[in-house]
Amino acid sequence: MSMTPEDHQKIADAVADVETRTSAEIVCVITHECSDYREVPLAWAAVLALVLPAAAFALGLSPSLLTSLNNGWVAGHTSGFNDAVRLSLGAYAVAQSAVFLLVWLTVSLPTVRRALTPAGLRNRRVHEAALRQFVARGIANTTDANGVLIFVSLLDRRVEVLADAGVHAAVPAGTWDKAVSAVRVAMKANHRAEGLVEAVKICGDALANAFPPGEYNPDQLPNGAILI
Repeated sequence: MSMTPEDHQKIADAVADVETRTSAEIVCVITHECSDYREVPLAWAAVLALVLPAAAFALGLSPSLLTSLNNGWVAGHTSGFNDAVRLSLGAYAVAQSAVFLLVWLTVSLPTVRRALTPAGLRNRRVHEAALRQFVARGIANTTDANGVLIFVSLLDRRVEVLADAGVHAAVPAGTWDKAVSAVRVAMKANHRAEGLVEAVKICGDALANAFPPGEYNPDQLPNGAILI
């Protein structure tokens, strides 16, 4: 995740400019990926280990084929039949274990894991991470309770804009959606700083109308993008 000094300066300048026109505070946080999604490879491995061997046997790969090792004579001998059953069950267990290990190793590859991670899980993890940052960065503790967070998870391809409850009531509907869209469009073109600058301006214009600056307007939070 590379952000040049010039990128940081662009974002810091945009935030500083906006905050001269409003008492609100805007903080930008960027993360490479908000979770390692360890459960995703395990879930895929468990499901496919249960499904694939069963499907293979249902399509004709019968465990009874193993009895051919005894030249077909097991049907007439109880001990031989028991051996065949044990062989069949053992082969099924080995097949499940092999499928589990292969799928787990494959889905653990970062590119494969990202492709197979459900969108709903990504959305939830990014939202949870944004909430943690909202608290950890002190955005919830601004003097006038009008802090705003623009949170970007690059590999998750997700953007969250969080604000104190009072801000939502005062800012026109659709403002946050416009800010999110600006970041997404710019990110697709690999223009991270430009996207955040545009989002800051969109939020700032709305905040300037809702929360004009007073005579005392301290800069309470960092202006530059925070990388985590």
